Amino acid sequence: MNETLVMLAWCDPDCRRVRYTWSGIWVGILEASKERLTFRVNRQEIVSTEITDSSLIWRRTTKLFASRFDLHTADGTYRFYLSPPGTDAPPPAPDLLHTLSKSLDHMSVFGLLDGAVGAIGDAAGAAADALSLPGAVTQLRAGNRNEEILRAFIAGSSEPSPRAPTSSRPPEHLYTRGDEETLGTAASFGPHGGVVACAHTDGTIRLWNCGRGTPVRTVKPLRGNHGDIEGVEFSSDGRKLLIFDESDTVHLHDVLSGDVLASLHHDDEVVGASMDNLGEWAVTICEDLRTRVWNLSRRRVVRELESAGDQSVTFSPATQRFAVVGTEGLFSYSGPTDPQPARNEEVGETPVHSVAMSRKDRIAVGDIEGNIHVFEPDLHRRIGHVSHDSCVKSIAFHPEGNLIAAGDREGNIIGWNLSSGGKEFHIDIGHVVSGLAWSPRGDLMAAACPDGLLVWKVRDTGHAH
Repeated sequence: MNETLVMLAWCDPDCRRVRYTWSGIWVGILEASKERLTFRVNRQEIVSTEITDSSLIWRRTTKLFASRFDLHTADGTYRFYLSPPGTDAPPPAPDLLHTLSKSLDHMSVFGLLDGAVGAIGDAAGAAADALSLPGAVTQLRAGNRNEEILRAFIAGSSEPSPRAPTSSRPPEHLYTRGDEETLGTAASFGPHGGVVACAHTDGTIRLWNCGRGTPVRTVKPLRGNHGDIEGVEFSSDGRKLLIFDESDTVHLHDVLSGDVLASLHHDDEVVGASMDNLGEWAVTICEDLRTRVWNLSRRRVVRELESAGDQSVTFSPATQRFAVVGTEGLFSYSGPTDPQPARNEEVGETPVHSVAMSRKDRIAVGDIEGNIHVFEPDLHRRIGHVSHDSCVKSIAFHPEGNLIAAGDREGNIIGWNLSSGGKEFHIDIGHVVSGLAWSPRGDLMAAACPDGLLVWKVRDTGHAH
């Protein structure tokens, strides 16, 4: 492998997920070596950081934006796009392209070539191909391919970690439901265990019979929907779905008719949402750095929480307590009407990406380095720690509370026994695990991933007792 990788990148120092203009961002050269990431604009070094001393959080590709990631360093946070994020984004200057071509004397370069990415090996050819960039700036596929290359390069710069062993009694794969046109983003079982819902990047929610895997219905509930549906949750009576997508509105829908029962409007893009077990409260996380508690019957905000880079929220399955986690390595535990959080916990310096709660209000949080911490909030103590080899994207408690399933960026789903700290099972699906859910009886487990919806029957391993 070459020692250095160079590619064009666009940097937004304000890290805004929603911008009304892209004219103020930078376009420059992103250089990755085995030890460092460096970004330069007009030969001026904007940021240079050791890979081991920084954190990269990759953002999900959408129909509006190609691959992008946040780089967290000791000096600040920078958002990088690997293809132009908008039509008004600044194009690369000719001298930048000239610098890029000169670097090929001793580096590899990847340029956007007619909507795809090519690995170029000679300087003369690279300069000519890079100059064709304006004809390809709207091709999102190129940026997505650049993500694959950069991720593989950075992963290859680190020492490989041993793979987790597979359990001798793995869950039985029942079925996969989806198609090549859309990706699965979130999964949720109905409260009676008969139906499982999967949210997709085409703006639909597909409901399936749990046991047979036969279609129940497909719902496209959002008029003027902005694209990917990011999250879906059933109410405790199974009649309502809480849904949020890449817009500024969270919707509560009737499952049978698809009618909108409530719309919760925000000033900026919503990045997380959850509903309590009785369908009375919802908590939403917005890009405007505010976390809001909503009374669903009144459709109004009753409380606003100070955000610490909040990214994910979940309610307890059995109470009206909820947990919020964020990029600053913190989580808070609270009730809808509490004047202050019942507990604020610093997990560490690493951004926390995922969170789950058990029926007994245990909280599990997963960070971008693969660590999972489990807390007993009422007892004010940490009761367990396990780890994956890559960013933990989703966590779900088994209904009995002594087992969690965790899915990571590399496609590993591991069942962790919280009593022993050992692995109950390990499944490798080969794709990022965007969402996980258990059926109410704990006999089925569902995952949302690029293949769509995957469902397994989980054998009794004694973890529930």
